Amino acid sequence: MNKLCVGGVIVVDMLRYAITDRTAYPGSIAVQKEALETQASRLAQDGVEYLQLREKDLPIQERVGLAIRLRAAIADGGGQTKLMFNGTPSLALLAGADGVHLPGNALERMWRAAEFVSNGRRLIVSVSCHSLADVERARTFADVLLFAPVFGKHLRGRQIQPGVGVERLREACQVAGSIPVLALGGVDDSNVAECVAAGAAGMAGVRAFV
Repeated sequence: MNKLCVGGVIVVDMLRYAITDRTAYPGSIAVQKEALETQASRLAQDGVEYLQLREKDLPIQERVGLAIRLRAAIADGGGQTKLMFNGTPSLALLAGADGVHLPGNALERMWRAAEFVSNGRRLIVSVSCHSLADVERARTFADVLLFAPVFGKHLRGRQIQPGVGVERLREACQVAGSIPVLALGGVDDSNVAECVAAGAAGMAGVRAFV
């Protein structure tokens, strides 16, 4: 999916940002974790740029351990996929992740650049944005913005939140300036071209990468 035809023009190196959800796989938690490792290796082989470890319901120690396993799986895949840890910068650094993903409610506080650095290593920072105000705030410190929900938020095949639409995505991209914006929320092969045409640097999602 990194090569896409938009308006007759081939778009190369569209950014792809996968988000984990072990419940997409059957079996016990242990089996689901193994499935996530297999997924991580496959995404690395496919050249997907980012993989966010979400799984926020797992205890912290388990999430850190799973992050370490996913890092190994990415290495086995031979790719350059960046592992993003959904949580705090300190946990992301503990897990050895390449970056940290901050949810939208994290914008309620002021982040300092020093919080994303340890021993000279700086984390990549991605942030969930749900409004233009979120984008305006996050662009001051983030490397990647996930704007959602473009086509709606779905849970187990049912829409639980309507989409904000492609035009709002276009506005978000304009506000973001040079910071890449990834379209999230119901984005797949059938509509990602609309998002790229609106200015998005690529797409993010769960089901599209399972």
